[in-house]
Amino acid sequence: MVKLNTDFRKLTTKDRYIEQFFIQDGEELQSGLIRRSVLLALIEDLKYCLQFPKKFIDVGLSMEQVGPLEMITPTFTVCALFFMGVDVLGRVLNRRMPNRNEGKSFFSETMLSLYDADPSEIKPLWTLRNDIIHSYKISDRCWITAGGKKYIEKLPEEGRWHFCLRPMLGATQEAAKQLYNLTISQNNVQRMTVAMYLQYKGFFVTGKPTQKIK
Repeated sequence: MVKLNTDFRKLTTKDRYIEQFFIQDGEELQSGLIRRSVLLALIEDLKYCLQFPKKFIDVGLSMEQVGPLEMITPTFTVCALFFMGVDVLGRVLNRRMPNRNEGKSFFSETMLSLYDADPSEIKPLWTLRNDIIHSYKISDRCWITAGGKKYIEKLPEEGRWHFCLRPMLGATQEAAKQLYNLTISQNNVQRMTVAMYLQYKGFFVTGKPTQKIK
């Protein structure tokens, strides 16, 4: 991924918002608060959910103890974060929030443009999204598992769709990379439109991290 410039002071205002949303956030504002990217926070949460068993190794658990933890990966949380990522990137792609009844068209366009989805996969993905986001459940013909080559796979012999958790992280990162590269290749007016959207919808603010007590 080609970065614009990691020194925020050397960037124009519009490019600073783009860089901080996609690549590196954490700028301290005059108020003393820290500007955080919605996208980067979402990706970090996805990483945590998928990699948290490995984190227990760092605190001294053995591989035998860590193994059972991999069986309790927070499946619905991973799926929810994945689909929220699609929504976040879709709004940036369109440079606006969807109007009423535009959610599905935003979702379809984003999956096809950034996530390498096949048109036949859009319906089951949209169904799973709505099941989890609105009802926190999955349909009878769905199967969620940790591994797999792609975030969605068809199982013809069983007549159902297989949703894979681990590939959801890589797919989100690749989609963000594609959208970043598309955005920085656009002209000044187009980048300004993206930056204006990000300024109001792409960030949240937090306090400074608490210092460790020695």
